[in-house]
Amino acid sequence: MMKAYTYLFLLFSIFIFSCKKNASQDIHPETGNIIEAVYSSATVQPYNYYTVYSTLSGVIHKRFINEGDHVELGSPLFMVESKATNLNYDNAKLVYELAQKNLNSKATILKDIDIELQNAKLKFKNDSLNYFRQKSLFDKNVGTQNELDTKKLVYTTSQNSLTIIKNKYKRALEELKTDAQIKQNQLQTNKALSKDLLMTSNLNGRVYDVLKKEAEFISMQEPFAIIGSADSFKVELLVDEMDVARVQLNQKVIISLNAYPNEVFDAKISKIYPMMDAKTQSFKVDCYFLSKPPTLYMGLSGEANIIINEKQNTLLIPREYLIDNHTVSTSEGEKQVKTGIIGLDKAEIISGLDTTTVLVKPATL
Repeated sequence: MMKAYTYLFLLFSIFIFSCKKNASQDIHPETGNIIEAVYSSATVQPYNYYTVYSTLSGVIHKRFINEGDHVELGSPLFMVESKATNLNYDNAKLVYELAQKNLNSKATILKDIDIELQNAKLKFKNDSLNYFRQKSLFDKNVGTQNELDTKKLVYTTSQNSLTIIKNKYKRALEELKTDAQIKQNQLQTNKALSKDLLMTSNLNGRVYDVLKKEAEFISMQEPFAIIGSADSFKVELLVDEMDVARVQLNQKVIISLNAYPNEVFDAKISKIYPMMDAKTQSFKVDCYFLSKPPTLYMGLSGEANIIINEKQNTLLIPREYLIDNHTVSTSEGEKQVKTGIIGLDKAEIISGLDTTTVLVKPATL
């Protein structure tokens, strides 16, 4: 008999416990604040930063920087020893000097043309004298028309030949001048390239990474280092394409960083990049800190919530009590409601419930 009483007591206790447990699932809507936010990943970056590339191929002859160093605009970063570039400069210098020498000392071609020109001048002078002597005699009725015409033809031909040779000389001289100018330009170009053997910083900041060592070969457009602002940082967000239309400049952002697990930091949207990254199907968004950690490093990662909408003193229920976005279960049965902001764990109820309504957690959940 004692065993039967004990069994009944246990059943009654289980029933009472079950009722208490079910009763604990029944709640009332409450008034509170709710935030609608867009989630994104977050990465800390220097406000200004760039990757240093080599402008030519060669061996790194000297490295002037290390990770963590501070650099100024124009500070030397590394020097590349390029035999090809130095050889090109030496060759260009020799070619220019030869072109200048040809121009200054009258090249062989000019000397040959000059001889032709002197001969043409002598012939023209002689033919001119013969023609005008014959013309003077003809005017005095001495000699024939045929003799005069012959002398005139020879004179005209000599005159035309002289003009042609003068133009030929002038053209050859201009070609030598142009050639010398071209060679000079090539020399200046190679000289400028030889100066690029020394790579310098484009900004004042800190060296965050150095990717090459001395005596290593570096090819053209191969990265050497990453340099950025030393004290000014921004946060790069990656926003899904489904959410980017709701993101606007100057919106508030709440950031949590893995390096500071127990803190959150305020920021504000400063730039929205208009092109989507096809690989991640997301848009890059920049924001700046309103309150920031005491120490920041390039590449710190975390999460961010961009505040899209915010309401205070509004009627709220736990999101898990929504059967769908417009139905809830109450002690009187299911009711239709109108929802507003739906957050991660709370949902705003615009109409259909009040604080006296008894909500029942859906059995399926």
